[in-house]
Amino acid sequence: MGFGEAKQQKSVAIVDFSSSFNYSQGHEKNSIPDAISNPKLKIEILPVPVLQKLERVKGDWDGISRRILELSATDAKCWLEVVYEGETITRILRIFSSNPTSTIPEVAKALAMTPRGVEKRIAVLKKEGRLTRTGATKKGRWLVLQI
Repeated sequence: MGFGEAKQQKSVAIVDFSSSFNYSQGHEKNSIPDAISNPKLKIEILPVPVLQKLERVKGDWDGISRRILELSATDAKCWLEVVYEGETITRILRIFSSNPTSTIPEVAKALAMTPRGVEKRIAVLKKEGRLTRTGATKKGRWLVLQI
């Protein structure tokens, strides 16, 4: 399981066909009757126990260290994925503040990043309501709503 799935409950379905097979009812050998034609079909859902909790911690250094302290205070034993979004996010916002017509390749070059890396951070900033784009695709401008 990956960190992206950490908050999803996992389960296993146990399907019991053995007590309900009756080959004289028109089922061929090795066929699997469905629940409609076989009302005795037994399905049991069992939750998969979480042996080691996965926790994603993201943000700037202050937010990350605060969350790690919270986890250690509760004696939580878990695997951590740490996503640092500090200086890069701020630098992207500052570039767009000072030059709203900057392109993603220009920002990527200024930050020594890939354009895809900049796009991912822009998506986060848009989702958080900190950045938006106005105007046409080629002639538009970036509007920084919150630094």
